[in-house]
Amino acid sequence: MFRGSNNLCSTDRIFDLFLGFAFPRTCLVCGKTIRDFQLCVKCAPKHNLADLSEKRCLICWSSVEHQHITKKSSSNLCERCLIGGNMFKKIRYLWIYQDQRIAKLISTMKYKPSRKILKYCEESLTKNYGIFFNNDYFDLIIPIPPNPKNIWRRGFNQSAILANIISKQYKISLLARALIRAKIVRPQASLTRLQREQNARGMFKLKYPEKIKGASILLIDDVITTGATAKAAAKTLLSNGAKDVSLYILASNERW
Repeated sequence: MFRGSNNLCSTDRIFDLFLGFAFPRTCLVCGKTIRDFQLCVKCAPKHNLADLSEKRCLICWSSVEHQHITKKSSSNLCERCLIGGNMFKKIRYLWIYQDQRIAKLISTMKYKPSRKILKYCEESLTKNYGIFFNNDYFDLIIPIPPNPKNIWRRGFNQSAILANIISKQYKISLLARALIRAKIVRPQASLTRLQREQNARGMFKLKYPEKIKGASILLIDDVITTGATAKAAAKTLLSNGAKDVSLYILASNERW
């Protein structure tokens, strides 16, 4: 039996090698032929912020260099959060959006578009949830809805998919359509910071306001650049009675 098992393993290995030769894997971003994994060395994130020990604000997750957190500070909060200048209870993200490989990864997912990259992002976000939110309790998970035109164009709603997988994995109630786009706005990606803030005013309305009151809510999205859309979503929830709102995303600019 033992010898047979070895032969079986050898046969499986030969079959895997044959498949790799006949149908070589390619990097999900650049298309380069690779042996293992889903991304090549040049396209894969070097690390995620759940693995780092660098000092970051415990609320907005910004680094010492970008939010003026003094290294001797005992509060572990940046200046903005220390004076209560952040509407979110807690923000966590895996990657820095200014990193060129991260920007390319997310851009390819959204605009190519690529469900395989979305799957990779799902796994990354879900795996690190327990590290970021181990001691937190949420009543609801709510995805921030993208522009309907973008959903139609790419064929999927990445925020809803990311929220759904975390909801199932960690047994948190999902309110998938709580936030609704109240108006058709220009695509945020093409606008300046000021234009984004103006564009986001009155962007959302609530479908189930009675379920929001008194709830601790975790918002899910893919990326934040200026924060205008996320802040508009949080403002809508808080103004309708939410107890607090946190935010979990794939990537963010270091300062917004």
